[in-house]
Amino acid sequence: MYQTMKDVTEAVKVGDATLIRFSQKIGFNGFSDLKIAIAKEEFTHQYEGDNEHKFYDRILENQIKVLESTRQLLDSEVVQKAIEAITKAKSITSSELVRVACRPLYWKNVAPGWGACEPYR
Repeated sequence: MYQTMKDVTEAVKVGDATLIRFSQKIGFNGFSDLKIAIAKEEFTHQYEGDNEHKFYDRILENQIKVLESTRQLLDSEVVQKAIEAITKAKSITSSELVRVACRPLYWKNVAPGWGACEPYR
């Protein structure tokens, strides 16, 4: 579920198009839709049998883990530069906010592959 298309294609030694066609052949629009379905299925099984209180506690624990993992990936200098750029701006649109926030993360963690943030040029 957490693997990228590149991870999967390299592991099974096929091309991107083959993985997409496979996903479509088994009823999905593409690899992303297949990943979403797998995540939903995993989520359902993960919390099966939990009472409401335990369900919310487990979700909270998972979100804390995600935040801790994100914090470990952050570079304080990059965050500081983003804060300064946002603070100095007279106005900011949502697309500019994404560009400012994603540019350093993209080049540091994703480039030259595909990621949530498109490369800023």
